[in-house]
Amino acid sequence: MSGPRTVRLGDCVDFLSGFAFGSRRFNTDGDGIPVIRVRDVKPGRSRTYYSGPYDPKYLISDGDYVIGMDGEFALSRWRGGRAVLNQRVCSPRPLSPGIDLAYVAHFLPPVLKRIEDATPFATVRHLSVKTLRDIELTVPSLPEQRRVVTVLEQVEELREKRRRTMALLDDLAESVFLDMFGDPASPAPRYPRVPLKDAVSRRLQNGAHFPGEAYGEDGVAMVHMADAFHGTVGGQGLRRVACQEKDIATYGLTGHDLLVARRSFTYEGSAKPCRVIAPGEPLIFESSLIRVTPAPALLTTRYLHAYLSHQRVRAAYVLPRVTGATITGISQENLARIPVLLPPLAQQRAFERRLEQTDRVRATYQAQLDSLGELFASIRPRAFAGTLWKPEAPA
Repeated sequence: MSGPRTVRLGDCVDFLSGFAFGSRRFNTDGDGIPVIRVRDVKPGRSRTYYSGPYDPKYLISDGDYVIGMDGEFALSRWRGGRAVLNQRVCSPRPLSPGIDLAYVAHFLPPVLKRIEDATPFATVRHLSVKTLRDIELTVPSLPEQRRVVTVLEQVEELREKRRRTMALLDDLAESVFLDMFGDPASPAPRYPRVPLKDAVSRRLQNGAHFPGEAYGEDGVAMVHMADAFHGTVGGQGLRRVACQEKDIATYGLTGHDLLVARRSFTYEGSAKPCRVIAPGEPLIFESSLIRVTPAPALLTTRYLHAYLSHQRVRAAYVLPRVTGATITGISQENLARIPVLLPPLAQQRAFERRLEQTDRVRATYQAQLDSLGELFASIRPRAFAGTLWKPEAPA
């Protein structure tokens, strides 16, 4: 390739579509080979195994790229060892030695997001290989592609380091929890347990649903499923919807509320709780979320958030109640039955004070991560437009 040219993605990249492996041979006992389903794309690993025969052409190895074609059109790099590709997941393969697949992989995520947002759906969005093949991209020389990849991966490496640091802060919070309250999933806990439904001040509640035409620049801020996966949510950066006072009265959030996602595109992300930071203006929530308001005489909101987020609680009580294949989720009924540990309120408040120390560190790293995200978002379109750096002057 002598100079940049615009091509159809299908002219330089092939897409291996997965096979419809029989679910009767799926298991979680490690019998057979991992199978990559849509839910496994974002984590890049699978906890599900397939114990039957398979064609080797469907084998995926570490470093291969995979794309989810139902629900969320995500792309990730596989890091779960040898696995087989299930239906509704595909893997791009270069058709020419003049294409760097990493260049394509860095180009695709925002394009896939635009396609996802523009795809109509009744229950689940679907992506076709034809749509992928028809995507247009500018392909410069191979050295130029690799130069773009190097720059983007350097910024992404910095972002990943900040994410790992914040994950360590999560681990620290879980260690503090264990130190103060013991193992929350122990068969012989230090404190009594009650079902969640007996530790709330109001019934669990699903959010509101509004048609697309109700959204606009004005109106009331509304929390959606994607907004709730960060652990906390306030009023900034949210979509707004035109609604009535009765909707605010019914679905209005306060700083005492938690939100739990009823649906998720990954098993690991299912039923993650989110604390509401009261924004000083009306804030409502949509139908993919469940409101949980802890009874103040029994639970503090921060403690309940930490409890429902704890990996041992999720492994023992939350994830076993998650259902679904392509889109996983938890129902009000299953959420209401989760057992909750009830230590004295004084200890819960002491726990919150200890967490405040890590909050200050977390805020610093989050600000750095946000800045790196803005940098990455500004660099990527310029890189693929060929304007990231000035052309060298002729000698």
